[in-house]
Amino acid sequence: MAASAGSTRGVAPEDLHLYSRDDGYFVCRKDFEKAVAAGVPVPPTKLLPASSVNDDYCDCPGDGSDEPGTSACRLGSFFCKNAGSVPQSIRTSLVNDGVCDCCDGSDEWTGPLAGRCPAEACEVEATGISKRLATMLRSEQRGRELVMQQLDSLPQKLESLQRRLDQAEAAAKPFIKEMKAINAKLQKVTKKRQKEKQGTKQRTVLKEADLPRDPGRTSLRCLLVGEEAKSVEYAVNASCLAAEACDSVCAYLCSDSRKFSGTCAVMDHVKGKAVEFTFNPDALRYEALYAQYGQGVEGALEEAAVEHMVIMEGFSSTDAKWLQSKQELARLRRVSAEAMEELQAAGADAKLQEAVQAGRMGPDGIYAALQGQCMNLTQDQYVGTTAVTEQWHTFRYIFCFFEKATQQEVKDSSKSAQWDESGKSLDSGQQEEESEVHVLGRPAGFTGAMGKIDPRRYGLEDLFFDQSDHTFLFAGGGQCPGGVYRALAVQFVCGEDVALKSVQEVKMCAYVAEVSHPGPCNLDSWPAGLKDLVQTTQATDDLEVAVKSWLKRAGSQLRWQGLTDWSHFLSSPPKTKAWLLGGLGKGPPPPLLTVADIMHTFHSAAMLLHEAGDTMWSFAQAAIPLEFWQMKSEALLVASQLAERIEKEVEEPMTHVSALVDRVFPFVHLVQSAAEHGGIQAKAAFLSTSSVFQEAAVLSAISEYVADFDRGRPADRVFSVPNEPFDVMVLAGFILLVHLILLWIFRAMCRAACRCCCRWLCCCCCCCRSSKRFEHSTVPSGASEHEEEPATLRQQESSENSGA
Repeated sequence: MAASAGSTRGVAPEDLHLYSRDDGYFVCRKDFEKAVAAGVPVPPTKLLPASSVNDDYCDCPGDGSDEPGTSACRLGSFFCKNAGSVPQSIRTSLVNDGVCDCCDGSDEWTGPLAGRCPAEACEVEATGISKRLATMLRSEQRGRELVMQQLDSLPQKLESLQRRLDQAEAAAKPFIKEMKAINAKLQKVTKKRQKEKQGTKQRTVLKEADLPRDPGRTSLRCLLVGEEAKSVEYAVNASCLAAEACDSVCAYLCSDSRKFSGTCAVMDHVKGKAVEFTFNPDALRYEALYAQYGQGVEGALEEAAVEHMVIMEGFSSTDAKWLQSKQELARLRRVSAEAMEELQAAGADAKLQEAVQAGRMGPDGIYAALQGQCMNLTQDQYVGTTAVTEQWHTFRYIFCFFEKATQQEVKDSSKSAQWDESGKSLDSGQQEEESEVHVLGRPAGFTGAMGKIDPRRYGLEDLFFDQSDHTFLFAGGGQCPGGVYRALAVQFVCGEDVALKSVQEVKMCAYVAEVSHPGPCNLDSWPAGLKDLVQTTQATDDLEVAVKSWLKRAGSQLRWQGLTDWSHFLSSPPKTKAWLLGGLGKGPPPPLLTVADIMHTFHSAAMLLHEAGDTMWSFAQAAIPLEFWQMKSEALLVASQLAERIEKEVEEPMTHVSALVDRVFPFVHLVQSAAEHGGIQAKAAFLSTSSVFQEAAVLSAISEYVADFDRGRPADRVFSVPNEPFDVMVLAGFILLVHLILLWIFRAMCRAACRCCCRWLCCCCCCCRSSKRFEHSTVPSGASEHEEEPATLRQQESSENSGA
């Protein structure tokens, strides 16, 4: 017994068999699935009368399948067809609730909104989805082009970096050679000096007469701790005043906070007074400590101080040589600073080639351009909630690609006072200090090249990201409660520009950042139909129209569960591709040919023929027989009758073909004559099959045949063959029309060749006679053969008779 329209309201297509049983009963979905799984008939006790469907009473509380069109069941599901857009399944509790949840308004079939939902909502929704998809697809295409350009220019860039390194090495080579010589001498002097301090070697102290007479010589006094007016005096060079380096000299000579107070004075003979400076007596110790943890360079303070020191009383000859070597080395480093910095920068860039070859810059080195780049993002982030309010904090993230990633909370002291649940003010009334900078991890590499990842190796509880060639991992960051270390996964998504889009803390101390970059752009990862549309459509507006047409054909396979905000859901290419591929895999292919394509093809061909016609017209007049033009009116009449009959028989699809015929005839005169010669046969053949094309079984067979044909084609073909009946009919009609034109051209060429042969060769007389018999048969009734024949043919016939 067929189900009524009301009883199947809200039923999904795959469940229609439950509502169209021949015995007049209905079976709950769960009961039917259990019976099928057990291989037994549905028990009679589980059979419900067909009238129980959509009667506003829940007879199937386990799945709500008996009430798909009402809100009686808590677990029910209502299916929205959403013609022209994406089908949707919503909870039945949303049916007739006064809100149009389905774009076609089918969920509000009774009540105040019955028939009042916007009729164009599905069209607007489909247009919005198509525009967003077209934008994504075009971005994927342009992004891929940018990637190919980068990959093409990468070898030249690496070669340029190597040339820069060679030039920097050549410029720095003299300085490096001189530095090596000074360092070798300094190393010997330092060893001798250490032995003198240890007492294993005799120390020769310089006398006052041996001290050099330096005009810039002045005194430096460091105040002692706890003893006022007492200090230790040293001799230094007054150049530290002009260089503003006297504090470094004081820190180097007066090291140890247990002895020195951190205040020193240098005598300025020009001004005639001592200039005081403050310094850190423990600067040397801190410098060594920071260098031990990789946060500084040991020896920087000494290098800044020794240049302004002089040989003092109490120095040995070894101390004097040591100071002179140190000062030579400091001056040489100052002179060669520019060359050495260039060498260091060139060396860092030259390492890029090694990183690309080792695969540390992504597939084929597509992320090599990010080397040394940093970007930041400041965003509000949810951190928890209290009994009263949600807690949102502002964080600043800084990423330096392939180097480091940090997080810092941004304190805002300008916020108004806040209170806790007890009413106690949380505002201390003081300026909040800058928060601590948390290291999110050190570079571990692209996860796609890591193989199977052991989370414990990187201090993780488990993997919180998907391994990919386009996901870069920072791991081993600052420690969090529970022994977990901070980690960050940077997921690159397709985009024409490089930008840090967002950062989310997916779990405690585990962060996922989204960065747009052309690297992941790949049209092959989209359904094949959409890929073909992008490759064959140039204008963006045309692409939107084509995507919208594709969406309508594929909509039945792209059902969406629940309510959704399309603008938010379609904002991420990975989510969009997952939805499309999850619903239809590679999807239905687009038509290889549309009516618009046919019109464009014939229009272009007509323009070409028109341009070539002026040149070839004189030759065409001699080749085309006179009967061709005399039968033109009859050919037009037959063609118009054919178009009218086709339009009546095949209805809507063939109206396009009728319009096509009407537009083609003014441009292509060859088709007009072909219609006269073969019009009757073509008309009869086509009309005999017009009724067959209306049968669903035949259309289904055509679709299956095309699908089998497409599966047997090579896998590397660019296009797929569509199996939609209308697309197949348009393509078949176009192929038939092209073959008719080619057949007429071939026949005309054969006739022309026959005429040429008959004039000079007697072996072709049979061909000529058969050609003449055909021409006689085509003469209209009531007309004399001799009256219709051209003069040239009558002369040829008389010559042939006399020859016989």
